[in-house]
Amino acid sequence: MLLLFAVVMVIIMGVRTVSSMIDITKIRDILNAPAEQHKYPNLFNASRYFFRIYYPDDWEVSGETNGFFKNESTGLVAEMYPLVYADPVTPKPGSDPSVTAAVSFDKVRDRTLTVSFRYLDYSDEMLEEAGKHETAAGTAKAVLTPAPDDKAATPAGSGSALLTPQPVKTDISLLDIAAKAFYDDFVAGAGEGHAVSALNNYKNDLYTFRYFTHSYTDGELFRHTADVYILARSSNYIVIEYESVGDAPGTPPVSYEKYRSYFLDILNEFRLSVFED
Repeated sequence: MLLLFAVVMVIIMGVRTVSSMIDITKIRDILNAPAEQHKYPNLFNASRYFFRIYYPDDWEVSGETNGFFKNESTGLVAEMYPLVYADPVTPKPGSDPSVTAAVSFDKVRDRTLTVSFRYLDYSDEMLEEAGKHETAAGTAKAVLTPAPDDKAATPAGSGSALLTPQPVKTDISLLDIAAKAFYDDFVAGAGEGHAVSALNNYKNDLYTFRYFTHSYTDGELFRHTADVYILARSSNYIVIEYESVGDAPGTPPVSYEKYRSYFLDILNEFRLSVFED
């Protein structure tokens, strides 16, 4: 009897030891997992708004140093833009002919391209709409009931059919609702001559965005072209706008194509943080 008890205890201890080894292995794998690699080394951490931006060396991000909005009324958290060498300082008319243009190696903001990041809360209407879709009837079940004046049970197949909706979650998501609401408001507010594309999808390895393109000419005859990307999470949604403007009145916004590949890399490097969806 004692021998049997000893054998059972050895088996139990062996199982516990193996289980502990498995747990230790899992922990070790987590600790030794390689850090996430990013194409660009520079980081702007908008920790208050739960997202991170990785960007190239020749770009810069402008955000409030205390972590609050740059513009609370629009939800603007940060602006990003490429850097270019400053234009040479040319001599003034009538100056010594031997004086040549002074070349600067300083970099300044390229004002023809801006990427803005906005943090927006869902409106009550958006959340109400989302609630409707979560409890809406996606499928229905036919329930046979007796005819109104018939006291006897109605034979199968001869009664009236009552369709009873069954609560199911539909394919309508917060992203669909937020993107449509934002897009509809944008189109409604667009002025005459403001061209706006249809709402499209963009998906990378981590996130799904809705986006649209718009273009217009402002009051000073500068031409603008922009892409607007919308990303949703459970607590809020984020709007990222890539906007290019011509460098002179009437000229096309050539920086749109010039920097677009960099922007798409930045978009693919974009990360939600803390409570990631």
